[in-house]
Amino acid sequence: MGFLKRVFHKLFMPFVLISFMWNLLFSNAKVNKYLIDQDSLDIEYRYKYVYKMIKKVLFIYGIKISSNDFSNVMSTPSLFIANHKSSFDPLILFVILYEKKQGYYFQFVAKKELNLDSRIYNIFKLVDTIFIDRFNLRSTYEIYNNNLNISANKKSIVLFIEGTRIYDVNKIGEWHSGSLKVAYNSFSPIVPIIIYGSSGLSKSDNDRSYYDKKKHVYVKCLDPIKSNSYLTINPCKLSDSLRNKFIDEYNQIQKKIISHSHGKENMVFD
Repeated sequence: MGFLKRVFHKLFMPFVLISFMWNLLFSNAKVNKYLIDQDSLDIEYRYKYVYKMIKKVLFIYGIKISSNDFSNVMSTPSLFIANHKSSFDPLILFVILYEKKQGYYFQFVAKKELNLDSRIYNIFKLVDTIFIDRFNLRSTYEIYNNNLNISANKKSIVLFIEGTRIYDVNKIGEWHSGSLKVAYNSFSPIVPIIIYGSSGLSKSDNDRSYYDKKKHVYVKCLDPIKSNSYLTINPCKLSDSLRNKFIDEYNQIQKKIISHSHGKENMVFD
């Protein structure tokens, strides 16, 4: 089966690559059109356009994604928080959330530098991604307090709670507890998401020592935390508690994948 997939990938690669490059030629014009007149492009069209572009990127790079069924995701807009291992992480999460969306849309919070890394990230403007300048604390504070209102915008917010990429596959970075205030301000559920296996997939990932030739990324959605269970808890304490649970789950995924790769057990991802 693996051999057939590789043959299929090589056969279709030229067609997908040509299609992607053709779309990319006109992507800036599409983005500029939307930024000038936000009523010019329908929301479903914009999200579907970005989704198709990203699917082509993942196909070109040969990246496979496995995830649990996300059936525990709330049916109302939420704050999704994830760890950050690669510049591919936003692409991977976008595909998963678009395919599993519960009738509402979502927008990302990303660092300003990401928008400059590659033209592919420019299309994220079509889905109202908020780019922040990490070195301008005042601007970041204002954005978090004024622009990230889940209830008002009726969109989920997706952010990487470590704040920066942690390349070491064995390590989870320190969490920015201030990010959780986005949920506190709108009384929204918090949904932790674990990403494992994306380290080193991109050339912009400085540490490629953990590069996985199989290019297989695992994404797990943990149980949501409802607002009535955290509103009376200090954000810093909640952050520490969630991070500890997150690390335990992350380590379990890592052990399961390592055992599977050594042939000790059948891989079951749930």
